[in-house]
Amino acid sequence: MRKFDFKKIIYVIVALDVLIIGGFLALYKYKQKYIVNVRQSLFSSITAQDDIFIVSPDTLIGQYGFKTEPRQLNEEFYSFLKDIEYVQNSRRQIANQNNEIERAKSIVLLFQKEDEDKLAEFPSLLEKIRTFKEPNVYGDCSDNAEVFIALGSFFGLTVREVHNTVHVFNEIYDHLLHKWVWIDPENAIMAKNTKGEYLSLIEMTHLYFNNEKIDFELFGTNKDPEMKNNYFYNYYNGKGKFSYIMMTLGNNIYEVDKYDGRLRFIPKVLREFIMLVSNIKPHYVIYSSNRDVITEWNLIKYFSIISLLGIVLINCVLVLIIYKQRSAITAKRT
Repeated sequence: MRKFDFKKIIYVIVALDVLIIGGFLALYKYKQKYIVNVRQSLFSSITAQDDIFIVSPDTLIGQYGFKTEPRQLNEEFYSFLKDIEYVQNSRRQIANQNNEIERAKSIVLLFQKEDEDKLAEFPSLLEKIRTFKEPNVYGDCSDNAEVFIALGSFFGLTVREVHNTVHVFNEIYDHLLHKWVWIDPENAIMAKNTKGEYLSLIEMTHLYFNNEKIDFELFGTNKDPEMKNNYFYNYYNGKGKFSYIMMTLGNNIYEVDKYDGRLRFIPKVLREFIMLVSNIKPHYVIYSSNRDVITEWNLIKYFSIISLLGIVLINCVLVLIIYKQRSAITAKRT
C-alpha cells in the first residue's frame, strides 16, 4: 500500500509540474502581452523619479549598471558587420557625418521600409542584420530596435532601447546637445517641441501630460505631413500611450543573442527567464508619474513572486512527503 501511495505522489508531482509549465506556455502563446508584463515586472525597477532617463551614458553605466557588450564580443560583432555589403557600402558616408542625429537618420534609412507585409523569423541577430535590407524581409518593432542598436553602435552612436505602453523604439545620446533623443527606427520618425528642438522620450511624456503639442518629423519613405494616413501615429498620439515608459538597462544585444543561440532547445519564454535571472539579458526601468500605474505594476510584480514561491513550496512539500515515505518504508524493511 505504501509503495502504491509512493508512486501516486510521484505522479502528482509530475502532473502538477506539467500542468504548470504547459499552462504557462499556453498563456504565453495566447496572452503574450500579459506574460511579457509579468516578465518585465519581475526584473524591473519601478519608479516615479525620472532621473535615470536623463543621465549621461557614463553615469548610466557607472551608477545604474547599464550593460554594454564585452570587448571581445564587441570586436567579433564589428568584424562581422564589416562584411555585410549594405553596411560596407554606406560606411564612409555615414562615418563622416559629425552630426549624430543626422547619422542616426542615415542608419535608419539603410533598412526602414514603408509598409510591412509578413513578419520574418530570424535564427539569430546576425542573420537579422544581414537580411533586413532585403525587400520582403520585415521585422517587428523589437527587431527594428535591435538592428538600430547594432548598426548605431557600429557607426559610433550611443543607443539604447526604450518603450511606451504599445511600442518599442530607441534613443541616441547626442553629445553636442548633452541629452537623449528619441527615434522610432521602424517608421523613421522623430519628435520635436514647438521650438523645433528634438525630444527625448521622457520629454515627450511630460509634454503629453501637460497637454502641450508635439511635432513629429517623418524622415523616411512615408512623409505624410499630417500623418493622417500613417497608422503608426497611433503608437504615439495621446497621453494614454505614455501612462508609463520603460528603458532596457543595457544594449548588449550580441551577448544576449549568443546565449540565446546556446539555449535554443528551450522554449523562448524559459530562455528569456534564464537569461534575465543570470543578468545576461538586461533588466528594465519602468517610470510613471501616475500612482495607480505604479501600484498596478507592483501588484503584477508581487503577485508573480508569490505565485512562483507557491509553486516552489508545493514541490518542496511533495518532495518532503516522498522522502518521509521512503524513510518509513526503509525503516520497516530493516
